[in-house]
Amino acid sequence: MKTFKRYITESCAKRLLEFKESSVHGMGVFIAEDTPAYSPIGLYLQSLRTGHNDWIRSDIARLINHSTTPNLNMQERNGDLYVITNRHVQKGEEIFTNYFEVAEIAQPREIVKDSFVRLYPEIDEQHLVDVDIEFYEDLENLKNV
Repeated sequence: MKTFKRYITESCAKRLLEFKESSVHGMGVFIAEDTPAYSPIGLYLQSLRTGHNDWIRSDIARLINHSTTPNLNMQERNGDLYVITNRHVQKGEEIFTNYFEVAEIAQPREIVKDSFVRLYPEIDEQHLVDVDIEFYEDLENLKNV
């Protein structure tokens, strides 16, 4: 049986994700091949291990859009947060997290702005910059929806 870390590493190495324009908002993350339920997708938030709740986002965390009916769930492993599918996801389907679930784990002010763990170097850096809305207002605005 594979360890979780090995499975994540191998999954990322296979490039299971594609990055393209989303019909929801800006650039989105899409599954490149049919993916079964409960499959690890990749690192979402990495703990900075400062003794505080400080996080750095992965590049895919910056691009995964919000849905109240997401096809990804959060899973904590060794202090870091990963995303896993919560159902079968078809090739070409956009993947989503629920930002409210993220906010229960990591408050917006605990996430380092404009700094990313780069897992996918092919993502153009212009898509990672927090320019659409003030960084700390992102999740706060969702609370008012």
